[in-house]
Amino acid sequence: MIKEVTSIPEYIEDFIKINKEKIIELYKENQKKYIIMKCNKDENKIDLMYLNDDELYSLINNNDLMIKINQKYNCIIYEKERIFLINL
Repeated sequence: MIKEVTSIPEYIEDFIKINKEKIIELYKENQKKYIIMKCNKDENKIDLMYLNDDELYSLINNNDLMIKINQKYNCIIYEKERIFLINL
């Protein structure tokens, strides 16, 4: 089920604010279409990946979600059972 929200968890938002410039720099260097953040608050860990369409589809394997992402987002955030879509 896809549910729209207006915010992301605070620790992820803080990470993005502090590191946004570097995240965008790496995004441009990698010449990929998407930024993927796999987050684990309990371990205080955020893994970053940069993927193109094919790589992302093999990761999520969900046509409906892929269509939604392609429409307006370039950053996918995984946190436990939730996925957040944002545009950086």
